[in-house]
Amino acid sequence: MSKGATLRGGAGGAPPPFPTRRWALLAMSVGVFCIQLDSFGLNLALPQIGRDLHAGGDGLQWVISAYLLSTGTLMLGAGRLGDLFGRRRLLIAGLAVFGASSLVCALAPSLPVLVCARVAQGAGASMIMPVGLSLLTNVYPPELRGRATGWALGIGGIATACGPFIGGALTESVSWRAVFWLNVPLAVLGAVCASRTAESYDTSGPRSIDWGGLAAATAALAALCVVIDRGPRWSRPAASAGTAVAAALLILFVRHERTAAHPLVELSLFRNGPYMALTLAGAVANTTTVMFLFVVPLTLQGQWDLSVVLAGTAFLAPALAMALAGPLAGRVPPRPRYG
Repeated sequence: MSKGATLRGGAGGAPPPFPTRRWALLAMSVGVFCIQLDSFGLNLALPQIGRDLHAGGDGLQWVISAYLLSTGTLMLGAGRLGDLFGRRRLLIAGLAVFGASSLVCALAPSLPVLVCARVAQGAGASMIMPVGLSLLTNVYPPELRGRATGWALGIGGIATACGPFIGGALTESVSWRAVFWLNVPLAVLGAVCASRTAESYDTSGPRSIDWGGLAAATAALAALCVVIDRGPRWSRPAASAGTAVAAALLILFVRHERTAAHPLVELSLFRNGPYMALTLAGAVANTTTVMFLFVVPLTLQGQWDLSVVLAGTAFLAPALAMALAGPLAGRVPPRPRYG
């Protein structure tokens, strides 16, 4: 059990029983699967969405961008809320929000409604991912944490690589709305599983939230994500202004954290060379994956004139590799510390 974490359900500080851990793993796996499926399952469906909702142009890209931006910018705050108010509680709330917004997406009569529901989906996803991972690390004993996390992320890897295929197959055989309908029972299943696991909190820090830092960090991340996602389509003056706004918000966040009594982020982490190298490498890898899974399906469907199903089939081999990578990585033992 990680330092400062407390659990309900275990007697005398003992680890939660195996069924409790199993429910946590199942809840997290279902949640990650839904998150990753909705990140990439609609890439091939965008042309059909445009035809059904009588929309087109750059506005159609917000079906994807709104979800990814909402997920990325709200994740930091959701993780802290889970530490304070209960990780299981936030995981259930995230799955509920995700399922309800998926229902709205499935019934959306217009593009603006669909985009707004996708923002709500992203808010639910931002609660599921960090809170679920933190819950796993606290209900599993140290020797099993890596394996449990590997299994959960491996299942997410299946959805990441299979997303274009699943979304394409459902779009061609049923409707793009079927992707969202699929989320509803899965979210209910995940919430039921989460309700059967133990609650966990972080008691190592103050029982308060750095609201100023949280607001500044969220605004800075939102501005940065919008510039990265939309900047290439803007004029040079607009892109420069957006970059300046993002930089100013980041500077404001850093200045606030230096003077805050209980900062949201320990700035000393940024002086840790291995931590920064690993973080930057992960960011580059994730960005590359997102670009690959977004651009290639559209190229296969557009320039190569493949059907939606055939274009999605191209990702079945990567799906197998990503599905195996998570569990295998979880079996790698941690590096021992000497001295």
